[in-house]
Amino acid sequence: DWTTIQTIGHRIKGLAGSYGFAEIGSIGGLLEEAAQARQVDRIESEREQLKRVLERLDPSRDQAA
Repeated sequence: DWTTIQTIGHRIKGLAGSYGFAEIGSIGGLLEEAAQARQVDRIESEREQLKRVLERLDPSRDQAA
């Protein structure tokens, strides 16, 4: 659903910007653009990038097992 992906990208961009997460905001903008252009490969690529950034920011990953 292109409209949903575009909306989610737009919201990520805005919310991330509000909280100072420029890298996440940039990815949101790229998701929004990719949905507008209906570029499935770009959407998947940006989704993977977002996943990596969020994993890097996850504080539970810093704890020793």
